[in-house]
Formats: sequence, structure tokens, C-alpha cells
Amino acid sequence: MLTLILTSVFLGALGQIFLKIGANQLKTFSLSLDKIISTFFKVIFTPYVFLGLIFFGLSFFLWVKVLTQAELSYAYPLVSLSYVIVSLASWLFFKEGLSLGRVSGLFFIILGVSLIVRS
Repeated sequence: MLTLILTSVFLGALGQIFLKIGANQLKTFSLSLDKIISTFFKVIFTPYVFLGLIFFGLSFFLWVKVLTQAELSYAYPLVSLSYVIVSLASWLFFKEGLSLGRVSGLFFIILGVSLIVRS
């Protein structure tokens, strides 16, 4: 079960990374009502955004499978590992900052998840 949960979390985090790559390609877009339909299709069919949505979909279906077999109070806190994965990937691929405060927060997330997994 833990493998299924972690796979779902990883796929969701991967979806975020691809979404960010796609958003960087878009740079800016309009949310005005007169352009909302064309903007929707422009965003959805940006290749990396589309790929991110595919990973979100895969994560969603695995998560539903997890929910059929695991206690929500056990499984859901493990989703917080996505913060760790996305933060580290953002630092690595996008050269985003990783301050001592952020690293400390990520450490406590990992510590908390470790305690939950052992329970």
C-alpha cells in the first residue's frame, strides 16, 4: 500500500513540475470573460501543461485505488511529501531558492511522515 501511495504522490508532484514548465512557456494569458474559451484551449493544449494534466490524472486514479484500501488518516498525510518533491525539483530544475527556513520545513515534513508510516 505504501508503494501505491508514494507512486500517486510522485505522479502528482511530477504533474506540478510539468505544469510549471508549461506555465513558463505561456508567460502570461488573459482571464477576461471575452477570451476565456480561447485561453482555456491555449492553456490546455500547451504540451507541458497537457503532460502535467496526464500525470495528475494518473495520480488521481491511483489515489482512488489507495482510498479503497487504506485509512484516510494514514494515507492523506503522506501527500505532504509532494511539497518535498516539488521543492527539491524546483531547486534543481528551475534554480528556485531553498532557504534554511524552507529546508527546515521540509525536514519536519519528512519527520512527520516517518512517524505516521511507523504507526
